[in-house]
Amino acid sequence: MRVAAAGAPDQVTFPALGGVGLGSEFYGGVDETTGVDTVLTAVGRGINFIDTAPLYQHSERRVGLALSQLEPAVKDSLIIASKVADECAPFSDNGGHDALSAAGVRCSIENSLRAIGIEHLHVCLIHDLTPAELEDFLAEGGGMDGLRQAKAEGLIGHIGLGTHDKPHAPLHRRFLEDPDAEVLLTVNDYNILRRYAGDDTGAFAAAQAKNAGVMNAGVFYMGLLSGIDPRESYSMGFKGDLTEEMARTIDIASRQWAWCNERGLNLGALALQWAMKNEAVSTCIVGCRTPEEVNGVCDNAAAVVSDEIWTEFAAEFDEEIGLLTEADHWWYVRGETVLS
Repeated sequence: MRVAAAGAPDQVTFPALGGVGLGSEFYGGVDETTGVDTVLTAVGRGINFIDTAPLYQHSERRVGLALSQLEPAVKDSLIIASKVADECAPFSDNGGHDALSAAGVRCSIENSLRAIGIEHLHVCLIHDLTPAELEDFLAEGGGMDGLRQAKAEGLIGHIGLGTHDKPHAPLHRRFLEDPDAEVLLTVNDYNILRRYAGDDTGAFAAAQAKNAGVMNAGVFYMGLLSGIDPRESYSMGFKGDLTEEMARTIDIASRQWAWCNERGLNLGALALQWAMKNEAVSTCIVGCRTPEEVNGVCDNAAAVVSDEIWTEFAAEFDEEIGLLTEADHWWYVRGETVLS
């Protein structure tokens, strides 16, 4: 466990806890007790940053239930992020307003604060917009004005955009043109198998140019690189439908998993630490569903990986990874919005 360096929103730990698995069925659901215990385990292991969203269904409320069990000083030391622009009643509440409007954003923030049981969001992210929706959000009188007002009143801290980078790197760059844009959340776009956000035209370069923070999610590529058999990981939640279409990528991940096992290594440790090495990354958001998954992530973050292993791993796999095309990645073949 370590604290992120310059450019991070506040002093967030590396890794951080993602909330998508705490209360939704996207990757296979968990019961309420397990969701709450997962948050408590993360805090107990030293994680101080939790990212959630209305879209993650019961996640905000379960984070709040966990926080209510903590000593006030511990609760106050945590850094909490959530999101606006979600339309997913009853978990979101935009007060009957357009989710992209200033009024809708204000209602959404207030609803998240109530659900989590806090008075301030340290990071508030705009969630998964199309290019046209982002323009509406940034326009005068749009949702960005609502975020600015909420920040002026102390309801939120850093303002960010959360979306997948490829093929939407222009969204990140467009957002960073706003003077109050401070944080990017990239999803499934910077990991061992998929590295678009780190390209010269990707999100990281734009963030570094503005000294913006980067919350990098998806280091395990929806579980593919988590350290369990990749063919097993893609049977959970909605991912089972993608196995045939992503066969080439899953095959590489399976061979990476076997390569690590032969050397007494955990693929999850390599996947997490590979992303942690990038100086543009403020923290890696890792979605966990159970205390066991939290402990695994924390252990992976602390594992020792020698320079020799990194060199051998790159020599074994980098050329093949470089030959992967957009068609080998699930958002391309399905055209769906990635969860962020």
